[in-house]
Amino acid sequence: MPGVSSHIKASRSRILEFQTLSLSYDTSGDGKTSLAELEAHLRKRFMSLDKNGDGKVDAVVRPGTTRKSPK
Repeated sequence: MPGVSSHIKASRSRILEFQTLSLSYDTSGDGKTSLAELEAHLRKRFMSLDKNGDGKVDAVVRPGTTRKSPK
């Protein structure tokens, strides 16, 4: 089947990318990412997005885009 090989290669690439990314959260240096390490990273990221400190993240505006007002 044409295209299957390229799909498998792309999937492997995404898995490797995820593994590399998840190891960047390994703050203990044991070569593994624990739930606590992942939660700490997500909490830090969430808090950086929660600009007004209300415990909620509003729509994030990326540079070069515009924010649509809620209906």
